[in-house]
Amino acid sequence: MRSELQLISNDNFWLSETPFEPSIHPGAGYHRLCTIARFRLVSNPSQTFTVFNTHLDHYSDKSRRVAASLLLTRARFEAVNTAAPIFILGDFNSPPTGSDSGGYKITTGASPPLPINLEFAKKYSLTQDQMPDFRMLDLRAETPQRNVSADFATYTGFGGPSDTSDWSRIDFIFGGSNKGWTSNSYMVRSVLSDDGMLASDHRPVFADISFLPAP
Repeated sequence: MRSELQLISNDNFWLSETPFEPSIHPGAGYHRLCTIARFRLVSNPSQTFTVFNTHLDHYSDKSRRVAASLLLTRARFEAVNTAAPIFILGDFNSPPTGSDSGGYKITTGASPPLPINLEFAKKYSLTQDQMPDFRMLDLRAETPQRNVSADFATYTGFGGPSDTSDWSRIDFIFGGSNKGWTSNSYMVRSVLSDDGMLASDHRPVFADISFLPAP
């Protein structure tokens, strides 16, 4: 089957103090990275978009805040230089509110970013007149409420509905505030099979997105 997408470019960086080399942030539980891919629609070659796919650390909120600062810097750079939609998706291990929400708040512009690696900051720097008021938008809030699924939590553990004490929303799809897109529907789906088995401790998140004509 012919693909609907053509890959234009891709690369990755590490979510650490040295993002250009395999590394782990102090206090983090594991090595974490972000993969970036830029695509073109085969049916409409003038339409491009960039996707960031990532997984923030589950131990260290400081690590998540540094990671979000790197993500936001690179996403802003891509938004300015491609003039096309930008999306970030993944497990952030960071809910929208609470003491461990630093990663989410920096990504969405609710908190200022932390200082990041100077080499990374220089490579993806923008001039003062290029700097937009840029942040990432949570697609759950950007979707018409009637088209948002009733399921809220994306992390449920393996305990099932008998224990909801740790349930939370930590998996997200974000769209860049430079827009060029609209979210038509947002869904969190069950991972519970007919025989009562849970396929994962997370639920999958889906969004139906349309691209808007360039102004």
